[in-house]
Amino acid sequence: MTHSMNSLMLRAILRLAGYLVPVEQRSEWLGEWQSELWYVSKSFYPGRKFRETPTGFCIGAFPDALCMRSHAERTSIQFTSPIRSPQGCIALLLALALVAILTGFVYPQIREELMPSGYRGPQDLAILSTGTSSEDRQLATSGEQYEGWRIHSSSALASASFYEPTASSLIIGADQSDLIVGWASEDSFQLLRFAADSSAMNFARRMRAVPIFLSQRARQRYFPLDSVVAGRTLEIGGRKAVILGTLPEYAADLPGDIDVWAIDDDRGMVSRASRHFAYGYVIARLDLKSTGEQSEAPLTASTGEGTADTIYVARLSLIAQRHRMQPTLTFLHTVVLACIVLPFILSIFLCPSAELKNSDTSVRLRQGLFLALKMTLLFPTLFCGPLILSRLAASGSRESVYALQSCLTFTGAIIGAHWCLWDQIRRCPRCLRILAHPAHVGEPSRSFLSWSGMELVCLGGHGLLHVPDFRTSWFSHNRWLVLDSSWRALFLK
Repeated sequence: MTHSMNSLMLRAILRLAGYLVPVEQRSEWLGEWQSELWYVSKSFYPGRKFRETPTGFCIGAFPDALCMRSHAERTSIQFTSPIRSPQGCIALLLALALVAILTGFVYPQIREELMPSGYRGPQDLAILSTGTSSEDRQLATSGEQYEGWRIHSSSALASASFYEPTASSLIIGADQSDLIVGWASEDSFQLLRFAADSSAMNFARRMRAVPIFLSQRARQRYFPLDSVVAGRTLEIGGRKAVILGTLPEYAADLPGDIDVWAIDDDRGMVSRASRHFAYGYVIARLDLKSTGEQSEAPLTASTGEGTADTIYVARLSLIAQRHRMQPTLTFLHTVVLACIVLPFILSIFLCPSAELKNSDTSVRLRQGLFLALKMTLLFPTLFCGPLILSRLAASGSRESVYALQSCLTFTGAIIGAHWCLWDQIRRCPRCLRILAHPAHVGEPSRSFLSWSGMELVCLGGHGLLHVPDFRTSWFSHNRWLVLDSSWRALFLK
């Protein structure tokens, strides 16, 4: 009676452990363990260790069942992975590219950079400088130089005005943030055709506050839910300010990356221009009747000291075009740099591809087209991903945003190219499916007598891939062993 009870208890333990085994393997697994249990029970004698007793043997079935289950889960994941087949890999990369593009269209600023619109501001506005470049830093002019131009101006200029970008702090209620304030005279705003709210302007004068204009970016950042912001008061750089309105879109193309424009009186602007090392930008309205459409033609202005400065004119429309092309140019320059550095990095972290002896041209062509298609589908993700992250993470100047975009694009290009080549190496050269069932063959100590490494098999029965643990003169590359058609019956399609 006691023997039958122990037998039932041991069988119950095995059956309980059997529930951890996948259903399709459970009956065979239980049959094997019950057969072994019969042998252990017959050979058992008192005094043996617990793990050698029938009870200890049945308890040991649980780790084996868990191992069977984990192996089945890995196998099922491996077989159902979407990138195992070439069609699934291409579909996944295409879906990733579409997600990156659609995510960019959600944000208005990023959507504008993905599909930039043309310049909609006045065509006669230009930036004057002594440099030939149209970059923001090269367009900067000192205040003293501007004063000389203002006194001895060129006859080709209808008017000119100076504004100075400065870093300042903005306080709205209890919130404080840093931004760029562009200080300019009231004539500058008339030159730029910025319309001010008359009631808000009168209110600012009565309050003896600084009249300011918000850029479109600052409006969306600080007052996203307010339909009317004119007349609101805040504090900039320790001075009370009143908002006159929101600037048009073309104001964002002016150099300096300005968030808020502030009106300073004539005395304040003269003081700013006369300071040493005070740099800003000179905005002017061209007389198109005298200058024509040749926007690149330099002008001449006397300095009053018997000499003359050559003034180079950069149309605001051309500056706006450069701003709209800058994300694409940053992306292309970074990709070219990554292509130059890529061979050195891959030679260190990536093993050589397999040698394909006696392979026909169609196999090599299929491999090349598949690799080219993968890399092509990575371009939308490499462009939109860093563009989105840099615009959401960086809140500084254009240069800092472009620098972050360049770093993210370079890192993504290196990682993406490494993945494409690594994915290519672990695929069958004929069916382009990922090789499976890795098994280690040989011992490291026998590397000089034979070889030691991993062996992977194509599930379509096309061949085996041998990957050495150590590169030697006689086994420096992966080797592909082609299997003939007689082996196909052993593989699942």
